[in-house]
Amino acid sequence: MTDYVYSVSNDTAIGIVYQPKLRREVTRDPTLFDLYQSIVVDGDDLTISTSSALSSEKEAVLGAVVAAHVGVPNFEFVSSALLVGRDPLTVGVDWADLGFVVTTPGAFLDSGDQGAGKAVMSALTDGTGCQMRGIHRDADEGNETVLCGPFDVPDHEGAWDFFTMFSYGCTFPLNMTELCLQARRQTATSFQVKGCSMTLLKKV
Repeated sequence: MTDYVYSVSNDTAIGIVYQPKLRREVTRDPTLFDLYQSIVVDGDDLTISTSSALSSEKEAVLGAVVAAHVGVPNFEFVSSALLVGRDPLTVGVDWADLGFVVTTPGAFLDSGDQGAGKAVMSALTDGTGCQMRGIHRDADEGNETVLCGPFDVPDHEGAWDFFTMFSYGCTFPLNMTELCLQARRQTATSFQVKGCSMTLLKKV
């Protein structure tokens, strides 16, 4: 038996593993079906065991399956983006854009509930009393629609800390080409964000 070890946080689509779903994704591939043995998650280590060593081509296939894995039942990956990098961004009292996740028109058209999806937001934050929300700007109509949120960011005063938030079910416009993540502070005298990303999922 041969073990292949991956990082849950770095090697999967949204940093979360749902083992029954990942097992189906691995065994669904005809090149891996007969070789699969087990999946074990221990902290950040994701270990996939096979009955014998994989060829370089099959190992690349396994890595691609892991990279595409979205650890949420009934949802699959659409797109993601890093919105704020290593340099901290100070958040003010007014809603301000952190960045955009780009998608293609009709990306959610094939979902089980037409247009149904989720947004997954993660970041390092320092401070208290901040909110985030996802908005859609219609270039043709010139208006904005709040699609998810606002969400209260977990309070971390005096130290940088990491969080991940899932939106409730959202209905994304079928012509949506990007979702903007915004943030604002409420009660805090200062609030900073870095390492912020957003991922879009669609219901299947």
